[in-house]
Amino acid sequence: MYGYSFAEVAPCYIQQDIIIYPWYVPEPGVNYRVFHYGLEFSVGNWSFDKAKWRITDMVNRCWAKFPDPPDPSEADQTNVDTLQRDLLSIECGKTLNEALVLHHESRGCGDPEWVVIHNRHHI
Repeated sequence: MYGYSFAEVAPCYIQQDIIIYPWYVPEPGVNYRVFHYGLEFSVGNWSFDKAKWRITDMVNRCWAKFPDPPDPSEADQTNVDTLQRDLLSIECGKTLNEALVLHHESRGCGDPEWVVIHNRHHI
């Protein structure tokens, strides 16, 4: 919920080199401090929109994660801006999943391989 408060004051007080969105083209040399993923973004056939995950309990279901983003080698390399935008989107998707792994580990979710095998037998 901090993001909504932050966004409310952002147009008045926040410099443009503080926050970036995955669908933006990053400015060279800028060290952004806030990575906001509020709307849908995509790379090739992969996309992410947090609104589509509202009813899925990603926090309390052990080893739940979002679909993996594509490999950076699959990013559109037709021009530098498009490549940087796609790499930023891929980084956001990877970071979300890495954060979920750390969360599940901190909850003591057990061996993720066991969970995958167990879930396959109970689908």
